[in-house]
Amino acid sequence: RAGNAALQAEKGGGREIRLRDKTKPAKAPAGGLRAKPTARPGAAGIFSRRDIPSILWYAPKDKQSYLTRRRNQMQAKRKLAALLLSLCMVLGMLPMTVFAAGETTAEGLVYEVNGESVTITGYTGNEASVVIPNEIEGKPVTAIGKAAFFNCGNLTSIEIPEGIESIGVQAFQLCKKLESVKIPASVISIEERAFQSCSNLDSVTFAEGSRLETINNFAFNDCGKLTSIEFPSGTKSIGNQAFTYCTSLTSIKIPSSVTTIGENAFQRCSNLSSVTFAEESQLKDINKSVFSYCSNLTSIEIPEGVETIGESAFYGCNKLKSITIPKTVTIIGVQAFNNCENLISVEFAEESRLTTIQSSAFSDCFNLTDDIEIPSTVTSIGEYAFYRCSKLSSMTFSRKTAPSIEENTFSGCSTLNIYVPCDGTGYAGNGWPEDKVKTLHNLDHLDAVPPTCTKDGTKEYWYCPDCGGYFLDKDGEIETDEAGIIWCYSLQSM
Repeated sequence: RAGNAALQAEKGGGREIRLRDKTKPAKAPAGGLRAKPTARPGAAGIFSRRDIPSILWYAPKDKQSYLTRRRNQMQAKRKLAALLLSLCMVLGMLPMTVFAAGETTAEGLVYEVNGESVTITGYTGNEASVVIPNEIEGKPVTAIGKAAFFNCGNLTSIEIPEGIESIGVQAFQLCKKLESVKIPASVISIEERAFQSCSNLDSVTFAEGSRLETINNFAFNDCGKLTSIEFPSGTKSIGNQAFTYCTSLTSIKIPSSVTTIGENAFQRCSNLSSVTFAEESQLKDINKSVFSYCSNLTSIEIPEGVETIGESAFYGCNKLKSITIPKTVTIIGVQAFNNCENLISVEFAEESRLTTIQSSAFSDCFNLTDDIEIPSTVTSIGEYAFYRCSKLSSMTFSRKTAPSIEENTFSGCSTLNIYVPCDGTGYAGNGWPEDKVKTLHNLDHLDAVPPTCTKDGTKEYWYCPDCGGYFLDKDGEIETDEAGIIWCYSLQSM
């Protein structure tokens, strides 16, 4: 570039370029040129064309260099590119309804044709009531896609046709005016967050003959006005937090087909008062925090077949008064019944297979008063398992070898007496509180036999075949020996 402010280049061969006639380089105008000091003009004070390579660009000392400017420009471009890339990533994660790809019906339903079926992918309308057709372009509508009606603020009712098999992820999430929904029999799965935070949804019904198998994670989470739901008989799985914060839900019945209830599934359903399980339930585990903080739950019958009551499963169920643990349960998890303040009675079914009561399982059950009979199969009781059960008066163990416990297992149980087998081992030391452990005898009662002139009688007594002890009271506290039970007749005269 030849900087016309310093010199003028003329086109055409053989022409010369005239500069200021000085032996020192001409002072360059701002942002201009300066001749290289080693280049000198000829006698006529001119440079010929062959001298032009000696003319160099340079940046004046009082301005930023060309390389610095270029570096700054490149850095700015990189920052802009990074910003645009980040924006694209954020937009890619957001549910897109208005921008959903595909064709649009006259009613504003956006759809995609997938071979021989159609999926509803979005809605561009603003109507309060929407009817999804069972066919579009002569092909059946089989699915409602991801975020299809996400945050449709005016939607109050939706008619879902028979033939729909899947209600997709976030399909109706944040439809805060949606009041009721009827799920057709053809629906097999309700995907994650499908109806989450539909805060006015008070009724969900399933058509007769429903094929529903799966209610996925968060599906109805935070539907605060939902009062009841009747699960179809073929339902197999209820996902994590599926109904958490459904604070108006009052009762539920779990069908026998359900094999899995996910973590926190009904957590903080604060008005849930009754939970029933159908006969021949296939449920194996009550998972972590499933019913925690259901503060109005008064009764629940855990079905036979359940093997694990998980961590915090019933934590904070303040109105739960009694619980029966079926014989199939082998583990009661950490804090499973912690802070059930009004729990009075815990009963274990006959032939119990329970082996482990984990830490804090019944901690802070302040009103637990009825005698608890620990099954003979229990081998381990964790720390603070019965912490601050201050009204618990007695606990009975029938196992000959003491279960392992911690020193604080019974801390805060100020009125507790622990009854252990008279021929048991390991109940002294090893964390067992000496002041609370009492020996339990298997006593047979024998009536008094008066003496005769020829034979001594016996007093009323109790005998323990386990340890061979003789006792003069039914509680086995006044111990004697065989001589102590003899009732002699004293001969006075003949």
